[in-house]
Amino acid sequence: MRIRKWGYGRLTAKVYWTTAIGFLAFVTLFMVLQLLFFQPYSIKVRSSELEDDFRSMYEGIRDRPLDEQWMGELVDFDVAHYSLTGVVHKQGMLVDVYLGTRELKAYPMRKARIGEQMKVQLVMANPWQKVIPAVPVTPSMPVHPDEETSNKTAPIRTVAAVSWYSLDAMRLNDLLEEKLTDMLLSPMSQGITAQLFNEGIGVDSKKERVWAAIAPLAPENGQERYLVTVSTLEPVSDAASLLGGFYRYFYIAAVIMLLGFAFLFSRMISNPLVKLNHAAKRLAKLDFSVRTDMKREDEIGELAQTFDYLATELRDTMGELQEANDQLQLDIEKEKQLEQMRKRFVANVSHELKTPISLIQGYAEALRDNVGQGAKRDKYASVIIHESERMSRLVHDLLDLSQLESGKFRLQWSAVPLREHMMFVLGTLEPMANDRGFQMEWLCAEDELFVRSDPQRLQQILTNVLTNAIRYTGEGDRIQVTVRPVSRSVEEHGMQGASDGVSTVSWVQISIFNSGLPIAEEHLPYIWDAFYRPDESGSRGHTGNGIGLSIVKHLLDMHGSRYSIGNVEGGVEVTFMLPVIPQSEA
Repeated sequence: MRIRKWGYGRLTAKVYWTTAIGFLAFVTLFMVLQLLFFQPYSIKVRSSELEDDFRSMYEGIRDRPLDEQWMGELVDFDVAHYSLTGVVHKQGMLVDVYLGTRELKAYPMRKARIGEQMKVQLVMANPWQKVIPAVPVTPSMPVHPDEETSNKTAPIRTVAAVSWYSLDAMRLNDLLEEKLTDMLLSPMSQGITAQLFNEGIGVDSKKERVWAAIAPLAPENGQERYLVTVSTLEPVSDAASLLGGFYRYFYIAAVIMLLGFAFLFSRMISNPLVKLNHAAKRLAKLDFSVRTDMKREDEIGELAQTFDYLATELRDTMGELQEANDQLQLDIEKEKQLEQMRKRFVANVSHELKTPISLIQGYAEALRDNVGQGAKRDKYASVIIHESERMSRLVHDLLDLSQLESGKFRLQWSAVPLREHMMFVLGTLEPMANDRGFQMEWLCAEDELFVRSDPQRLQQILTNVLTNAIRYTGEGDRIQVTVRPVSRSVEEHGMQGASDGVSTVSWVQISIFNSGLPIAEEHLPYIWDAFYRPDESGSRGHTGNGIGLSIVKHLLDMHGSRYSIGNVEGGVEVTFMLPVIPQSEA
């Protein structure tokens, strides 16, 4: 599998620049929108608040008589809204504005007059007060009523000098001179007229924004009366201007902070993904030991846990597959060996069948042709019978092996006298030993032992083992059969048919030793396999057909027996065990 190699840090760069550009775009948009709309929005909100508060104050005082509390509320309103509010008395083009007895900060200034304007006089007194006439005063100097003239009935007013107007007074004076008529002609909204002047008023206004409102009061002594207020919105503009200057420095600091934050954020996101990518590459190279070891509670942590789980499952699965593959290789090798053994077996069986068939055919033809008389004819008949029996045994062995390997074979269990069967089998095979010129020794107690077995199959076991020993025993050698009792644990060896709960049972061990050359070590693991025979080119003489010991193996397995074959000093020994039945149960 070809893996595409990405440049190192590509994911980090993508996350970094995406985050940085996104945050910078957001901050830039936020600042631009604020610079464009902050001032208009603030002015609108400020105007709306002034209008609502002025209307609320007007509705609360318009039906009340003028007194100190009435004028005090005007002062409170001015303090709260940085405005100047007064009571206007208008008669024709003459306008008097009463501001109460508050102190105003005064500045020396000159005011140019252009064209015909209303004659506005700002009076630093309450409307009901009598003051000394024609004495110019500054707003910073309090005005006191003269006790000697307090009884005069003519209304007397003190007019502040034009050269000492305060900024608020100038703003109010210019508003009344320039805009009073227009405001009085403007339609009212819920009893008041409010207006925003974006270009300011007056020659010396410096284009400041001014908000003004006027509301009618009840007329008095033939004079029109109004409640008027004026407030500058220049602080809002100044704040917007200062905000624009501040944003230059703020933007530089924000860029530096956002780039640093984007770097940390990109590393936080990309580092675990890069680590997962490296782990995945190792996993792709079949390194199932790789683990991410991430302790996170987010989605990346869940991905890492899933990756670790996948690596573990793949490791276990690959381990199982490897074991299965190894076993398959062993089975294939064994199958190859088995196939070779079958081929050799077929060749051997064909050879063994060919000889007796030829003998049977030859002697049968001689009998048919009346060749020979008397003893010679009897010899011919004996050869035919012997070879027929040999072929019959071979066929029966093949059938037995087939049933044993299929698992359908069943033993007929009973108490079998071991000594009696051993003597019978030894007696049957003794002529073969005598013909080969070696001795057969029998080492067994005189007392009979009963074993749990199948009589016919026990004879088959003894016959096959002894026959195999006889085949590999030469002249002058010996075969020794030893029988001795032993004990084994039921749980350890799992003897079939044991259900009496006894923890140990008695067994008898049968050892069959034949002197001579040992078996080559490479043959020992396969001695019990079907169709297997040691190399016939060796010096152990004539071999069998490779079925007898395989049948013995299957029968001993059904007895729950331990069995072995191996080289010992002076020859080869086959050992197997059979379960003993007590004399009382026999």
